[in-house]
Amino acid sequence: MKRIRFALLLSAFLIGAASAGAGEDKLALLAPPVALKPQALVEGDLLLLGDLFDNLDETKAKKPVAYAPKPGVRSTLDANWLYAMAQSQGVAWRPASFYDRIVVERAGQTVGREIIENALLSALAPYGIAADSAVELANRSVSLVIPVEARPTVAVRALAYDERSRRFTATLETPASSPNALMAKVSGRVVTQVGIPVLARTIAQNEPISADDLKLVQISADAVRADTLTEPSQIVGKAPRRMMKVGQMVSKQDIQRPIMVPKNSNVTMIVRTSAMTLTAQGRANEDGSDGDVIRVTNAQSKSVVEATVIGQGMVTVRPQGARLVN
Repeated sequence: MKRIRFALLLSAFLIGAASAGAGEDKLALLAPPVALKPQALVEGDLLLLGDLFDNLDETKAKKPVAYAPKPGVRSTLDANWLYAMAQSQGVAWRPASFYDRIVVERAGQTVGREIIENALLSALAPYGIAADSAVELANRSVSLVIPVEARPTVAVRALAYDERSRRFTATLETPASSPNALMAKVSGRVVTQVGIPVLARTIAQNEPISADDLKLVQISADAVRADTLTEPSQIVGKAPRRMMKVGQMVSKQDIQRPIMVPKNSNVTMIVRTSAMTLTAQGRANEDGSDGDVIRVTNAQSKSVVEATVIGQGMVTVRPQGARLVN
């Protein structure tokens, strides 16, 4: 009787175990297969399994498998590396072809040029540089990319400055005092800056320049030509001899008084006396601005007279020249 009871209990246990195993197999069949992600964007120092594959359980997805690239850098993991790693981590994945791969990119932030220059100016202050000075880096494309969660601070190390040539070399450390700081060697020079008015928009030929068309920018004194106009009052009211682009500095040769009577244009000729006012049509023989004396040909008599420009397409002729107007 005891043997029969033991046999029944053993049968029940085996049936239960078989049913449980069948249930687990069924769940495994229902779970979506592990799939390689098309790309990975990470922020931390470590690359996790979940960064590379979809459909992993939560515990396995958080398992680190490699160091992430440097901030702002991309790297490509090929099929061989991915398959070997999956096997070592117990991940049920195999490449569909030799071309399977994933591009891993580490997010980063670029330290602003202003932060770098201010750090250098602060470090150079003990050398007695002027308050209106600026620094020009020899490598203007220098780029410092740090983790997104880091503070964009810069420390200047190993600074060397030649007061005669005003040139310097230094090592930049960012984030400042961080154990994983990025180090970059830079060189450059200290320059004196001056405020120069430049065009705030593109100005067409002969278009009068207003105060709103100018903006003041700080420029290295070495970049300013001797004929560059440094005061807005020297520019406002004048007009370009040819089209000028936004951001352009203005020289004496670039501008003139606006042309009110273009050469070969039709003009109205006016003669005023105490008794009357006479008008006639003529053609300008040369360009003329307000107040200029130019030569004008009477359209009817073909006589050439000297006339003073008084407005757009308008000139006056002295009374003693009236006979030439008629």
